[in-house]
Amino acid sequence: MATDGAGPDGSELSEGLGAVARTARGFELLEFQDRYGTPCSLQASSLAEHEKPGTSAVWLGPDDAAPKVLASEARGLGVDTAERTGWVPYPIPPGVSLTTRMHLDREQVAALILHLQRWLDNDSFAAPNLHIYSAAMQPATDFTDSNMEPPYRKRYTPGQMLRCECCNRKHPARDVVVQCYYDGWRFWCAPERGCKHPRLIEAKRRREFRNRSRGQKKRWAVVRHNA
Repeated sequence: MATDGAGPDGSELSEGLGAVARTARGFELLEFQDRYGTPCSLQASSLAEHEKPGTSAVWLGPDDAAPKVLASEARGLGVDTAERTGWVPYPIPPGVSLTTRMHLDREQVAALILHLQRWLDNDSFAAPNLHIYSAAMQPATDFTDSNMEPPYRKRYTPGQMLRCECCNRKHPARDVVVQCYYDGWRFWCAPERGCKHPRLIEAKRRREFRNRSRGQKKRWAVVRHNA
């Protein structure tokens, strides 16, 4: 195993959990220990569904299962030990294989990063329940802001152009809905209008599908066939 101390641009790669090394086959490898000192690693996989080997998936997790049994039950499981309390190593027969590391593709890595970042920011894996998401949607041509005292009623003419948050484009008020909350209004394309028109949604789906790797397209086809 060789330690690769510098990146393609000559920058040092020894950040975060440790120095980035390479396996005998040339794939990047990051070795570290978890909170309890268990040896773990993050390794680029040789899977080649994306562009080239090392960019389609990663391995992540403990390097060894390190199975153990209670000392009090060791003899009954064929383990000879002088210990009488606690846990003792349990030898795995040569013909037995244990999986310890996750094999994650690019989509799973992105989703995992999202949940971990939410946990770092908000102490929860779930998306924060922001007030804007609970405010009622009202037509932009006739809505009431109940956060004001007294409540304020507003009407935009159907043809007045309003910039929507969802696509950053202007649309006529007849195709727009609004959310009123404590410090402002937010305009969005109404269902089946603007960027939410079924034709545009289908075009976006097809465009995203074309940009997927061959492996992702195969998995999608299997899921659709079994649905």
